[in-house]
Amino acid sequence: MSVQAANLIARSAILSTASLVLVMLAASFASAQGGRPFAQPLFDPPNYARFDNCRPVPLAWGDSPFYDFGNCGNGDCGPQCEENGVNGPAALVVHRPNLWYATVDFAPMMYDPNTGVTFARVGPTGPPVLSEGSQEYEFDAGGEFTLGLRFADRWRVEGTYLGSYQWQDTAVATDTTNPNDIGGIGNLSTLLSNFNDPAVAGLDYNSQVTVDTRASLESAEINFRYRVDMPAGPFDVHLLFGGKYLSTGENLDFTSIADSPGPDGAINNVVVDTRNELWGMQLGFATNWMVSPRFFLETDLRGALCMNDASQTTVYTNTDENSAVTVFNTGAVQDRTSFTGDLAIIGNWQVTPYLVFRAGYQASLVTGLALASENLQTNNTLLRNGPGVLVDTGELVYHGPVVGFTIMR
Repeated sequence: MSVQAANLIARSAILSTASLVLVMLAASFASAQGGRPFAQPLFDPPNYARFDNCRPVPLAWGDSPFYDFGNCGNGDCGPQCEENGVNGPAALVVHRPNLWYATVDFAPMMYDPNTGVTFARVGPTGPPVLSEGSQEYEFDAGGEFTLGLRFADRWRVEGTYLGSYQWQDTAVATDTTNPNDIGGIGNLSTLLSNFNDPAVAGLDYNSQVTVDTRASLESAEINFRYRVDMPAGPFDVHLLFGGKYLSTGENLDFTSIADSPGPDGAINNVVVDTRNELWGMQLGFATNWMVSPRFFLETDLRGALCMNDASQTTVYTNTDENSAVTVFNTGAVQDRTSFTGDLAIIGNWQVTPYLVFRAGYQASLVTGLALASENLQTNNTLLRNGPGVLVDTGELVYHGPVVGFTIMR
């Protein structure tokens, strides 16, 4: 992982932790609880019941606590609910599992490609004036939607959709005052000549260079979750395994304009379209930490190993000094292995036994991708005549806040 990606993930983690600490400070800390954690404010048990080993667990595992003031020692409450000797009435929880649950999150995402491509310089060896970093992508609105079913005491199955995101930004560099060596104005060299020194007439000596990039993302998952039998305490853990589909693509439109050589100058336009279709299996785990009877902190970590059907198509349009237009088409397709990693830290506040408010931060890292900027061919002979080459070593980071709710029935 590059330093840029590592720094970005670190910043995301710091922001997540800071935002959630503020919420946690507003909640009373539920310490020294011997039983299983839960957050059911309208069914809060008396203090002695919190130390009982027969207690429900958070959220979608779906147990709402009621009390049977019978004699647990005589078995009236069932063998799974045995009093552990704490002083107080023999009040035990009767489990009433929730069957279905659904989560709806508003999840705006930032698109952060981990590339260092330079598109234009002042002269072949001068300072960069247009690069990947010149484009600043804003948060795009999107959503994450989960529907789940508890089908056994420790098992549930759920499907999740994340999308649909579209990012776009344009960056321009100009040089309209400096005369060049071939009788025109403009000294911008571009990667189309691979910043050849000396500069190449018809590819370099530009007065304007423009890059417009569009990107998209959507994904879907089907997962099974298994609740681990944890010792009594404020923590709950479950394991995850399932399948994941992720689709991401980019469209890059690169244009350079020169008023020399004469009589009409030169225009070079390259449109690169990349697609990545990922299919894979994923593993993960999640923890719930009960901070108070109404609030608990959820951490979800998962990773997927995927087969990536990656492709790129390139359309190069050259307008020469005589205004003659020539179009060249190239492309490439190949399969490769890609990795996705997801981290989410969510604070959950239980409003009613059936409604939970959620807020937090999430981030995703995807490696082994074909990115449009990295597939902009710098060899002009290959750009014209092929064969097309696919570069599929790109990395992307998506991250953003999460605000939503969970309902259970």
